[in-house]
Amino acid sequence: MDYLAIREDYKLAYHRWLNFNQRLMELFAVEGDAALETAMLQARTDKRHLAELAEYARLGFALDAAGDRWDTAQAFQARLTAAQVNKDISLLEC
Repeated sequence: MDYLAIREDYKLAYHRWLNFNQRLMELFAVEGDAALETAMLQARTDKRHLAELAEYARLGFALDAAGDRWDTAQAFQARLTAAQVNKDISLLEC
């Protein structure tokens, strides 16, 4: 498991999602996530921005998947670190 590569993938997915989130806020002329959600729900009825909404959903799913991999990598790294610390402590002579 390549911890740094998974971390980088997560950061990229997050910033892609965040940038698109900002672009949608500008497109719908709203500020804040709650107002954006309301604008997106209203936009689904007039079908003008369906491609943008589909891309936002795709980026959200990609972020969720990257977040799951990141959480797994963090837990794995924590176990490795704990094992190494325990090994180092067991070698100490008191």
